[in-house]
Amino acid sequence: MGFRPCYSQLPRQIAAAVLAYSMRRTIVLLSLALVSITLLYAVAFCQSDSTRRSDPYYSTTAQLLRIDNGRVYLWIDTPFVVNADFRIGVSTDGQIVGDYAVATTADQVVVSESLALPLFDKLRSITKPIFSIYLDTTQVADRTIRVGMPAILADEYTFTLPPDTISRLPIVADYRYYHKLSEAEIDLAIGKIDVLIVPETEVADNARCSYRIEPTGNYVEWFFLSNLPDNDLYTCALSYCLKDQFVGQAELPTLLIDTSLVNRGFPRNKEKARALFDQVKATLPSRRCNFESPMLPGLIGKLEHELQNCGGKLSFGSDGDSIGIKLLHSAQPVAVSADEMLRGARSQFFMNCISHGWLQRESLPDSCRDADSLSSVCEQVLQTWLSRECRFIPLGRMELIALVRDNVHNIPDRSGRFAITNFYRAK
Repeated sequence: MGFRPCYSQLPRQIAAAVLAYSMRRTIVLLSLALVSITLLYAVAFCQSDSTRRSDPYYSTTAQLLRIDNGRVYLWIDTPFVVNADFRIGVSTDGQIVGDYAVATTADQVVVSESLALPLFDKLRSITKPIFSIYLDTTQVADRTIRVGMPAILADEYTFTLPPDTISRLPIVADYRYYHKLSEAEIDLAIGKIDVLIVPETEVADNARCSYRIEPTGNYVEWFFLSNLPDNDLYTCALSYCLKDQFVGQAELPTLLIDTSLVNRGFPRNKEKARALFDQVKATLPSRRCNFESPMLPGLIGKLEHELQNCGGKLSFGSDGDSIGIKLLHSAQPVAVSADEMLRGARSQFFMNCISHGWLQRESLPDSCRDADSLSSVCEQVLQTWLSRECRFIPLGRMELIALVRDNVHNIPDRSGRFAITNFYRAK
């Protein structure tokens, strides 16, 4: 016969202490059991991870469309586009009761991963569930995006969105500038940079095999500017051969000159170009242009090919500032219709030409000689003057394109605005 404690035979204080200890031990054991059951339930049903919800970036509510076929279908109204790095959160009465991966999206419709039957049935039974979409920041490996660009574009493009855009990641962009595009392409291939932004002439035909191609919506305009004499036949031949070289049928030839004025003097004409090149070929086979051709080999290659078709030649190099022909550029506003931005681009071009000595004040129209900025009177007169000059040759404007490594993800702006701050390296 085993021993059984008899509390009535012990002193009252000892009996009370033993009884209290026994009750506390029972309560603790029950509490631990309840916590264990709750945790198992949470893992089995919720599939939630509190670390995933610690970062509020790109978090937004979503409207339930239906719960069907083992999936949740939601409608979102956001200024950004959701991708597979987002998750779907479900809560009720202030408690998180579900956390699921995003399987696919179609415009503003978000579809969850396929849910196991017990989870699916439990979700359908919840009254008044609240759904949210948020970026799973555990997928974000780094908060610095390394951006490569040709050195000629340094400090002119920041690729940031205006402050009205909400819920952006705190991404820092580290810009690296290259004088040789081949070095930038190597750095992109081996992962030293994440994004390479170049004019569209520098995007190889097979680039899509290795990278994502992202239009930036930003433009750059190219032009030759010569300080050679007005009657320099070689410069006039260049204008006849290359004017509007990079202009498509639906594009503006230049933003720096009103379209109605562009072809008042020396419009593109290959026959006239070939005739002038033939005249000077015996004594002057080519001129030199002060430009580092390895920086933009695609652009230079297209110009050289067109010159060859016209019977001419232009040598490119960086031998000094004494050379009379320069290949210049103008950073362009995203929206052509934005008058203030357009005037700003023209004014900036004018001041750059004056400060660098590309245009001599004494050769400008009277209304522009003493101007420290581009006045409305000077703007119109200057455009007319430039259109008649064979020394100013607009080559056309082109979009800047981003080549993006596959391990770099981005959250596109629904309005189509491009920003480096929307890119991040994913695990």
